[in-house]
Amino acid sequence: MVLLLGLSLYGMGHVKKAFFTASNTPMFYMDIWLPYGTDIRTTLATVEEVEAFIRQNEAVEFVSSTVGRGAPRFFMTYLPEQSFENFGQLQVRANNLQAMREFMPQLDAQMYVRFPQVLHQMREMVFGPPTRSEIEARFRGPDPDVLRDLGNQAAAIIRSDYAARSVYVNWQERGKELVPMVNESEARRLGISNEEIASSLKIAFGGLPVGVYRDGTRKLPILVRLPEQERVARSLEAMREYMPQLDAQMYLRFPQVLHQMREMVFGPPTRSEIEARFRGPDPDVLRDLGNQAAAIIRSDAAARSVYINWQERGKELVPMVNESEARRLGISNEEIAISLKMAFGGLPVGGYRDGIRKLPILVRLPERERVDFDRIETCACGARRCKPMCLFSRLSVVWTCAGATR
Repeated sequence: MVLLLGLSLYGMGHVKKAFFTASNTPMFYMDIWLPYGTDIRTTLATVEEVEAFIRQNEAVEFVSSTVGRGAPRFFMTYLPEQSFENFGQLQVRANNLQAMREFMPQLDAQMYVRFPQVLHQMREMVFGPPTRSEIEARFRGPDPDVLRDLGNQAAAIIRSDYAARSVYVNWQERGKELVPMVNESEARRLGISNEEIASSLKIAFGGLPVGVYRDGTRKLPILVRLPEQERVARSLEAMREYMPQLDAQMYLRFPQVLHQMREMVFGPPTRSEIEARFRGPDPDVLRDLGNQAAAIIRSDAAARSVYINWQERGKELVPMVNESEARRLGISNEEIAISLKMAFGGLPVGGYRDGIRKLPILVRLPERERVDFDRIETCACGARRCKPMCLFSRLSVVWTCAGATR
């Protein structure tokens, strides 16, 4: 018994220190990352080129690839990647385990020479919890810039070891994104909604999804997109928004409603890189402080797109109702509001679906019976007793702040 115990202790010293061993299947994955912002068609061409290069080796039995995301989970410990246009993955199966172990270092060295623009990472199939990398460093905190700087420092330390390979930061590179900042007050004045702007941008660039076409087992999206010669390639200056709600049915240039662009960042979103906020009970004092802060920021030559989120003051026509007189005449506040809506913009009473669009149904007076602001006091109110507004109300013009009102 003592001899058996000694042999057991001696044999345990030769057992590998691995809780989960690698699979005996001669198969490995290779993740391919191109610079962030790469078009998916460029990613597809690069993956096809790498796949053709790998097939030339005699030790390879077959190669399959996916572009834009990982493959469906075909193995319990397989960890599929999320959707990224600059991502591709190859699943490579060798003739046997020994050939795979010899081929992987060769392929790793050849990838740096043949495809220097690609960040690649190879992993074998393992039994146990899957991991992205063998060594990982994670940082948590509120400031994205500090986290990115710490990540770059950690990556530099790991790269200094000659045995390290495929070192990367999962936030990838910073990318620029053109974001239209809508001047909402000007857009409202011109009768353009955010939905119309978004639809026009989609039609002018990637395309607006309107349906799905089934081709066998595949579902292909149906997109509405401008002809190639009419698409906007470099600038928003050429874009126009169709305005059917105006009598002239004109096309409006986008720069009239777009006035700020910002880059896309990873982390908590912000309206602007520099912000000054003031709180208090007096709107006039807050507006004055905002104008002073904007003037200070504009004095810097590097400042751009400086604005106050309250925007300009606007005039609003407010009917001041004499409630006791209105009650004596049998007219309620709801009847006054309905009469004003019918005399001007229209009273919504339902919706009409036209294809993918939902159009409002409005009850509105005929054009010859509508009143303008100069004759608003002659507007008749009341469902049973039609009385002019001048009998129980007076009009007052007040200055309002769009941001404060919201």
